[in-house]
Amino acid sequence: MLTAPLRVLVVDDEPAIRDALRAVLEDLGGYAVDEAASLAEALAYLETSPGPLVALLDYLLPPDTTGPVLERLNAEPALAARVAAVAMPATPSRLTERYRALMRRLDIPLVPKPFDLDELLRAIAERAAALASRP
Repeated sequence: MLTAPLRVLVVDDEPAIRDALRAVLEDLGGYAVDEAASLAEALAYLETSPGPLVALLDYLLPPDTTGPVLERLNAEPALAARVAAVAMPATPSRLTERYRALMRRLDIPLVPKPFDLDELLRAIAERAAALASRP
């Protein structure tokens, strides 16, 4: 059973998007929000985060993508058991086939930017419910 508030990690290289999502998720959703501006920060956070969380993943994090996050989740079942993700790319057409395959395998919903706030909040709530149902 999850204890409130659920942690949400916003992985995006744009400070304005991280700030806006933090404000909305803390105020409207009651979530505890952390941020990662780079792939290295995101991977380090996932390694050290103790409890369940929902990761909101931008796709492009120059000079790379968030593909290594999905690869890590796919390779490490214990990590995947406590981290649920939502993909939020600005340009879904740029997602590689490998990325899309990992999204399907890991059951990661796609909420493209500019996202509808209600759709994003619904995706987060669904991912949080999936985490709560895991043993």
